[in-house]
Amino acid sequence: MQRWIFGLAVVAAIGLYAPAKASIVFELGGKEFSGTAINISNDAVTVTLENDLILSDVVWLTIAPSNMPQDGTKLQFLHLNVDTPSLLGNLIFTNQSGPVAESIAQGWKKKDSAFLPDQYQADGDGKYDLLFTWPPGTFTGISKSSVYLIELTSGSGLSLSETTFKTMSSSGGGKGPFEAAVHLNNVDADGDSGWYAPTDGGDYIPEPASIIVWGLLVAGCVGGTIRRRKQR
Repeated sequence: MQRWIFGLAVVAAIGLYAPAKASIVFELGGKEFSGTAINISNDAVTVTLENDLILSDVVWLTIAPSNMPQDGTKLQFLHLNVDTPSLLGNLIFTNQSGPVAESIAQGWKKKDSAFLPDQYQADGDGKYDLLFTWPPGTFTGISKSSVYLIELTSGSGLSLSETTFKTMSSSGGGKGPFEAAVHLNNVDADGDSGWYAPTDGGDYIPEPASIIVWGLLVAGCVGGTIRRRKQR
């Protein structure tokens, strides 16, 4: 019995201190809200936001042309949102690999000299906080994933996690709101384009470490109960 208790304590300690990952995944493609009506895969583009294993307030962003309709299909725009407007202007995006965005806009409005939410409208539909733009023809169906490290400016006093980006756009009078949107060029043989949103919204994937730890704890409790019954 004492060995069971000790073992469970060790497992719990590992769960508290071991690095763990959690992520938000947007699969974009199946829901076209503007442009050419063409059936493409639900996961034509997969956008994953994942917390860092060790560092707090650090998120890894991966944009993957996972199932483009053809090799010549090009990703031009990606729109995302944040749950806290004060984050805008305090986010640092550093490309780690893959196609480099020509610009990453985060709400700057020159007229007001301020970083404001809802500054980027996806073709007359939802209004978004972040806009990634790639040069024409650089991010195609055969490109490697584009990976970015997202951090906060020093001394911002803010917090950042993968769930920061699981936020709906503001309504823009179209078919939204959505949690993300992409614009794809050359989606068919005629060179047509379209705007696409996540089919089912962003999927939250909890950290595997927590699942394993709690599974072991439950298994340990059940095992201990069965052992006590046998001893009786």
